[in-house]
Amino acid sequence: VTLEWLRKCRDAGRLLDVEAYALPCLAGVRVAITGVAYQTVSAQQAVQTTLRAHGATVCRDIDRTVTHLLADGTPTAKLQAVQAGGELAAILVVSDVWLQTCIVRRRWVSEAGFAP
Repeated sequence: VTLEWLRKCRDAGRLLDVEAYALPCLAGVRVAITGVAYQTVSAQQAVQTTLRAHGATVCRDIDRTVTHLLADGTPTAKLQAVQAGGELAAILVVSDVWLQTCIVRRRWVSEAGFAP
């Protein structure tokens, strides 16, 4: 929930419904995108729009600030860099099924089982 919810609850002297104050399901998530499925401009724009609409930050390149790599399994340079380990080893590689699951459930879900 947001800080505004906490303030409103304090002012009201009771707990209020959280629905109107819920954070987007991907708040705090920083996503880079890679794969053949995302090569066209329209496909890139569609997934970027979806990610942003649900609170994610879309990153063009991968670095240590990226939390997730949305991939379709195609062996791209970005995917191989993450899989090689090193400073990028903490990046979680997920498929679009993870993204859709988060959206449908309206919350972040564990990345386990959502590798491309």
